[in-house]
Amino acid sequence: MYGHLAYGSFATWPANERAAVRDLAMTHWRTALAEGVHLVHFEPVLTGIMLIEDDLTSYLEYWERSDDAITLANLAEYAREVGRIRAGERDWNPYSPLGSRTDRTAQSDRVPDKRSRG
Repeated sequence: MYGHLAYGSFATWPANERAAVRDLAMTHWRTALAEGVHLVHFEPVLTGIMLIEDDLTSYLEYWERSDDAITLANLAEYAREVGRIRAGERDWNPYSPLGSRTDRTAQSDRVPDKRSRG
């Protein structure tokens, strides 16, 4: 949805229409954060919002100031994942079909190379 808004020149829309979309985006963000403690629930929403918003302050402040246990657990999970990315333990894209670097290494250790069988 957010990609279509960006493609449709969202930044040039009338102020009242942009405000309505931003209200929807905030509701989407709050709902995604409260759904479950996995990046799959909220990371795509934040990525989408970045396509239409230059300033994510209100979204991030909501996340930081929430008193909802699941929302706060998501913040902690996201911080752990960023740490794993920085440490090189996983790719920046958790939805990569190849999985994390650790998973790929473990998988390559398990799958024999057919060319080496002689």
